[in-house]
Amino acid sequence: MKQVEFYEEVYGREIEGKAETYDKARNCSETLINNTWRRIRDFYARSKSVNEVFHCFEEQFSFRGGERVLEIGCGLGTPGTEVCIENRDRIHYVGLDFALKPLLSLRRRFAENGAGHFRLVHANILDECFAHESFDIVFGRGILHHFDKTKKPVLAKRIYSLLKPGGKAFFLEPLNTNPVMVSLRALSRPFRPNLSWEHPFSSKEMKSFVTVFDSHEVHYFIAFSLLSMATAFHRTLFEVTDQAFNKIDHALSSRSWWRKFYTKCVITLSRH
Repeated sequence: MKQVEFYEEVYGREIEGKAETYDKARNCSETLINNTWRRIRDFYARSKSVNEVFHCFEEQFSFRGGERVLEIGCGLGTPGTEVCIENRDRIHYVGLDFALKPLLSLRRRFAENGAGHFRLVHANILDECFAHESFDIVFGRGILHHFDKTKKPVLAKRIYSLLKPGGKAFFLEPLNTNPVMVSLRALSRPFRPNLSWEHPFSSKEMKSFVTVFDSHEVHYFIAFSLLSMATAFHRTLFEVTDQAFNKIDHALSSRSWWRKFYTKCVITLSRH
Protein backbone atom coordinates (compact mmCIF):
# COMPACT_ATOMS: atom_id res chain seq x y z
CA MET A 1 0.00 0.00 0.00
CA LYS A 2 1.64 3.23 -1.19
CA GLN A 3 0.18 5.32 1.61
CA VAL A 4 1.63 3.07 4.32
CA GLU A 5 5.02 2.93 2.59
CA PHE A 6 5.07 6.71 2.25
CA TYR A 7 4.43 7.40 5.93
CA GLU A 8 6.76 4.66 7.09
CA GLU A 9 9.53 6.39 5.14
CA VAL A 10 8.63 9.90 6.31
CA TYR A 11 8.25 8.85 9.95
CA GLY A 12 11.48 6.86 9.71
CA ARG A 13 13.37 9.97 8.62
CA GLU A 14 11.86 12.00 11.46
CA ILE A 15 12.83 9.33 14.01
CA GLU A 16 16.38 9.38 12.68
CA GLY A 17 16.53 13.15 12.97
CA LYS A 18 16.48 13.60 9.22
CA ALA A 19 13.08 15.18 8.85
CA GLU A 20 12.51 16.44 5.32
CA THR A 21 9.65 17.59 3.21
CA TYR A 22 7.28 15.06 1.69
CA ASP A 23 8.86 15.84 -1.67
CA LYS A 24 12.37 14.97 -0.58
CA ALA A 25 11.18 11.87 1.25
CA ARG A 26 9.88 10.53 -2.06
CA ASN A 27 12.78 11.90 -4.13
CA CYS A 28 10.46 14.30 -5.95
CA SER A 29 11.96 17.27 -7.74
CA GLU A 30 12.11 20.41 -5.65
CA THR A 31 10.56 23.30 -7.52
CA LEU A 32 10.35 27.03 -6.99
CA ILE A 33 6.56 26.84 -6.71
CA ASN A 34 6.68 24.07 -4.14
CA ASN A 35 9.40 25.71 -2.04
CA THR A 36 7.57 29.04 -2.08
CA TRP A 37 4.27 27.44 -1.12
CA ARG A 38 5.87 25.51 1.72
CA ARG A 39 7.50 28.64 3.17
CA ILE A 40 4.24 30.60 3.03
CA ARG A 41 2.35 27.67 4.54
CA ASP A 42 4.85 27.24 7.39
CA PHE A 43 4.79 30.99 8.07
CA TYR A 44 1.00 31.06 8.06
CA ALA A 45 0.90 28.10 10.46
CA ARG A 46 2.04 30.48 13.22
CA SER A 47 -0.76 32.96 12.61
CA LYS A 48 -3.52 33.93 15.03
CA SER A 49 -6.22 32.46 12.80
CA VAL A 50 -4.49 29.05 12.66
CA ASN A 51 -3.81 29.10 16.40
CA GLU A 52 -7.53 29.56 16.99
CA VAL A 53 -8.24 26.32 15.12
CA PHE A 54 -5.85 24.37 17.33
CA HIS A 55 -7.19 26.09 20.46
CA CYS A 56 -10.74 25.07 19.58
CA PHE A 57 -9.58 21.48 19.02
CA GLU A 58 -7.71 21.33 22.33
CA GLU A 59 -10.75 22.76 24.16
CA GLN A 60 -12.63 19.57 23.34
CA PHE A 61 -10.46 17.58 25.75
CA SER A 62 -12.28 17.19 29.05
CA PHE A 63 -11.58 14.29 31.40
CA ARG A 64 -13.61 13.42 34.48
CA GLY A 65 -11.33 10.48 35.17
CA GLY A 66 -11.38 6.83 34.09
CA GLU A 67 -12.23 7.50 30.43
CA ARG A 68 -11.15 5.13 27.70
CA VAL A 69 -9.69 7.27 24.92
CA LEU A 70 -8.87 6.34 21.33
CA GLU A 71 -6.66 8.49 19.10
CA ILE A 72 -6.88 7.66 15.39
CA GLY A 73 -3.67 8.32 13.49
CA CYS A 74 -1.42 9.05 16.47
CA GLY A 75 1.80 8.75 14.43
CA LEU A 76 4.83 9.90 16.41
CA GLY A 77 2.52 11.74 18.75
CA THR A 78 0.33 14.81 18.27
CA PRO A 79 -0.63 17.75 20.52
CA GLY A 80 -3.62 15.61 21.45
CA THR A 81 -1.29 12.81 22.49
CA GLU A 82 0.53 15.29 24.73
CA VAL A 83 -2.75 16.22 26.43
CA CYS A 84 -3.34 12.54 27.12
CA ILE A 85 0.18 12.09 28.51
CA GLU A 86 -0.45 15.01 30.86
CA ASN A 87 -3.55 13.16 32.09
CA ARG A 88 -1.88 9.73 32.12
CA ASP A 89 -3.02 8.92 35.67
CA ARG A 90 -6.66 9.66 34.89
CA ILE A 91 -7.38 7.96 31.56
CA HIS A 92 -6.89 4.76 29.58
CA TYR A 93 -5.41 5.72 26.21
CA VAL A 94 -5.18 3.70 23.00
CA GLY A 95 -3.25 5.08 20.01
CA LEU A 96 -3.96 3.70 16.54
CA ASP A 97 -1.87 4.02 13.39
CA PHE A 98 -1.29 1.91 10.27
CA ALA A 99 2.44 2.77 10.18
CA LEU A 100 4.57 0.69 12.54
CA LYS A 101 7.74 2.78 12.93
CA PRO A 102 6.08 5.73 14.66
CA LEU A 103 4.29 3.44 17.09
CA LEU A 104 7.57 1.86 18.20
CA SER A 105 9.05 5.32 18.75
CA LEU A 106 5.93 6.57 20.54
CA ARG A 107 5.96 3.56 22.85
CA ARG A 108 9.43 4.55 24.03
CA ARG A 109 8.21 8.09 24.67
CA PHE A 110 5.33 6.77 26.74
CA ALA A 111 7.72 4.75 28.87
CA GLU A 112 9.95 7.79 29.39
CA ASN A 113 6.96 9.89 30.46
CA GLY A 114 5.47 7.40 32.88
CA ALA A 115 2.65 6.36 30.55
CA GLY A 116 3.79 2.77 30.07
CA HIS A 117 0.22 1.55 30.53
CA PHE A 118 -0.88 3.37 27.37
CA ARG A 119 -1.65 0.94 24.56
CA LEU A 120 -0.69 1.24 20.90
CA VAL A 121 -2.34 -0.69 18.07
CA HIS A 122 -0.91 -1.20 14.58
CA ALA A 123 -4.05 -1.28 12.42
CA ASN A 124 -6.51 0.68 10.29
CA ILE A 125 -9.55 2.14 12.05
CA LEU A 126 -11.77 0.24 9.59
CA ASP A 127 -10.29 -3.06 10.81
CA GLU A 128 -12.39 -4.95 13.34
CA CYS A 129 -9.81 -4.53 16.11
CA PHE A 130 -12.02 -3.12 18.87
CA ALA A 131 -15.31 -4.20 20.39
CA HIS A 132 -18.36 -2.01 19.98
CA GLU A 133 -18.90 0.67 22.63
CA SER A 134 -15.28 0.51 23.78
CA PHE A 135 -14.42 4.20 24.17
CA ASP A 136 -15.68 7.31 25.91
CA ILE A 137 -13.66 9.59 23.63
CA VAL A 138 -12.41 9.16 20.06
CA PHE A 139 -10.33 11.88 18.44
CA GLY A 140 -7.90 12.61 15.63
CA ARG A 141 -6.16 15.51 13.95
CA GLY A 142 -6.04 15.65 10.17
CA ILE A 143 -6.93 11.98 9.72
CA LEU A 144 -10.51 11.66 8.39
CA HIS A 145 -9.62 13.25 5.06
CA HIS A 146 -7.31 10.31 4.32
CA PHE A 147 -10.47 8.34 3.50
CA ASP A 148 -12.24 8.92 0.19
CA LYS A 149 -15.93 9.66 -0.23
CA THR A 150 -16.82 5.97 -0.58
CA LYS A 151 -15.24 5.12 2.79
CA LYS A 152 -16.28 8.14 4.84
CA PRO A 153 -19.83 6.83 5.50
CA VAL A 154 -18.37 3.50 6.64
CA LEU A 155 -15.85 5.37 8.79
CA ALA A 156 -18.58 7.44 10.45
CA LYS A 157 -20.56 4.31 11.35
CA ARG A 158 -17.39 2.67 12.65
CA ILE A 159 -16.58 5.59 14.94
CA TYR A 160 -20.17 5.74 16.14
CA SER A 161 -20.11 2.04 16.99
CA LEU A 162 -16.91 2.45 19.01
CA LEU A 163 -18.38 5.17 21.22
CA LYS A 164 -20.04 4.24 24.47
CA PRO A 165 -23.46 5.79 25.08
CA GLY A 166 -22.75 9.32 26.21
CA GLY A 167 -19.39 9.28 24.43
CA LYS A 168 -18.03 11.94 22.10
CA ALA A 169 -15.66 12.21 19.16
CA PHE A 170 -13.88 15.26 17.78
CA PHE A 171 -11.60 15.92 14.82
CA LEU A 172 -9.66 18.77 13.24
CA GLU A 173 -9.98 18.53 9.47
CA PRO A 174 -9.38 20.47 6.24
CA LEU A 175 -12.26 21.34 3.93
CA ASN A 176 -12.44 21.13 0.17
CA THR A 177 -14.88 23.97 -0.38
CA ASN A 178 -12.81 27.18 -0.57
CA PRO A 179 -12.02 27.87 -4.26
CA VAL A 180 -8.60 29.42 -3.45
CA MET A 181 -7.48 26.38 -1.45
CA VAL A 182 -8.86 23.99 -4.05
CA SER A 183 -6.76 25.77 -6.68
CA LEU A 184 -3.62 25.71 -4.51
CA ARG A 185 -4.01 21.98 -3.93
CA ALA A 186 -4.42 21.41 -7.65
CA LEU A 187 -1.25 23.38 -8.41
CA SER A 188 0.83 21.51 -5.84
CA ARG A 189 -0.59 18.05 -6.56
CA PRO A 190 2.16 17.09 -9.09
CA PHE A 191 4.82 17.83 -6.46
CA ARG A 192 3.15 16.26 -3.42
CA PRO A 193 2.45 12.54 -3.85
CA ASN A 194 0.51 12.35 -0.58
CA LEU A 195 -2.26 14.51 -2.09
CA SER A 196 -3.36 11.47 -4.10
CA TRP A 197 -4.91 9.98 -0.94
CA GLU A 198 -6.04 13.20 0.72
CA HIS A 199 -9.74 13.90 0.33
CA PRO A 200 -10.84 16.94 2.39
CA PHE A 201 -14.55 17.15 3.15
CA SER A 202 -16.94 18.61 0.63
CA SER A 203 -20.16 20.15 1.98
CA LYS A 204 -22.14 17.08 0.93
CA GLU A 205 -19.64 14.66 2.51
CA MET A 206 -19.64 16.64 5.75
CA LYS A 207 -23.43 16.55 6.01
CA SER A 208 -23.48 12.81 5.32
CA PHE A 209 -20.75 12.16 7.90
CA VAL A 210 -22.07 14.13 10.86
CA THR A 211 -25.70 13.00 10.52
CA VAL A 212 -24.65 9.45 11.48
CA PHE A 213 -24.26 10.72 15.05
CA ASP A 214 -26.98 11.64 17.52
CA SER A 215 -25.73 15.22 17.79
CA HIS A 216 -22.98 17.23 16.19
CA GLU A 217 -21.44 20.65 15.84
CA VAL A 218 -18.98 21.97 13.25
CA HIS A 219 -16.78 24.97 14.03
CA TYR A 220 -15.52 26.71 10.88
CA PHE A 221 -12.22 28.59 10.53
CA ILE A 222 -10.10 30.49 8.00
CA ALA A 223 -11.93 31.92 5.01
CA PHE A 224 -11.03 35.58 4.38
CA SER A 225 -7.98 35.20 6.63
CA LEU A 226 -6.49 32.89 4.02
CA LEU A 227 -5.90 35.99 1.91
CA SER A 228 -3.40 37.27 4.45
CA MET A 229 -0.88 34.80 2.99
CA ALA A 230 -0.36 37.37 0.25
CA THR A 231 1.36 39.60 2.83
CA ALA A 232 3.60 36.84 4.24
CA PHE A 233 6.65 38.73 2.98
CA HIS A 234 6.18 41.31 5.78
CA ARG A 235 5.54 40.05 9.33
CA THR A 236 3.90 43.19 10.73
CA LEU A 237 1.65 43.63 7.70
CA PHE A 238 0.78 39.96 7.82
CA GLU A 239 -0.25 40.12 11.49
CA VAL A 240 -2.44 43.15 10.87
CA THR A 241 -4.20 41.68 7.83
CA ASP A 242 -4.57 38.27 9.48
CA GLN A 243 -6.29 39.76 12.52
CA ALA A 244 -8.55 41.95 10.40
CA PHE A 245 -9.64 39.11 8.12
CA ASN A 246 -10.02 36.80 11.12
CA LYS A 247 -12.58 39.17 12.64
CA ILE A 248 -14.57 39.03 9.41
CA ASP A 249 -14.42 35.23 9.48
CA HIS A 250 -15.81 35.22 13.04
CA ALA A 251 -18.63 37.54 12.05
CA LEU A 252 -19.67 35.38 9.09
CA SER A 253 -19.13 31.89 10.56
CA SER A 254 -22.75 31.59 11.69
CA ARG A 255 -24.07 32.12 8.17
CA SER A 256 -24.51 28.80 6.40
CA TRP A 257 -24.20 30.31 2.93
CA TRP A 258 -20.67 31.53 3.77
CA ARG A 259 -19.36 28.24 5.14
CA LYS A 260 -18.27 26.99 1.73
CA PHE A 261 -15.43 29.51 1.89
CA TYR A 262 -13.86 28.13 5.08
CA THR A 263 -10.79 25.92 4.88
CA LYS A 264 -10.57 24.27 8.32
CA CYS A 265 -13.04 22.90 10.80
CA VAL A 266 -13.31 21.23 14.18
CA ILE A 267 -16.01 18.58 14.20
CA THR A 268 -17.60 17.49 17.49
CA LEU A 269 -19.83 14.40 17.49
CA SER A 270 -21.83 12.66 20.21
CA ARG A 271 -23.60 9.39 20.84
CA HIS A 272 -26.51 9.55 23.28
